[in-house]
Amino acid sequence: MDASEAACIVGRAVDGVQAFDRWDVAEAFAMFVREGSLPVWKVSDGNATLVNPGLDTARR
Repeated sequence: MDASEAACIVGRAVDGVQAFDRWDVAEAFAMFVREGSLPVWKVSDGNATLVNPGLDTARR
């Protein structure tokens, strides 16, 4: 396993899922999705949502 297989972006809302609705948070996620090389996850209250699978995951 190389580093790209073990790496991902995780945004964790410690103050509740509503934190993801803030414009600056939404833009941060959009930036990582546009970059596209790593999987991007949103996590809140024990729930995880895959926002973007990343290039390596999408190819499999």
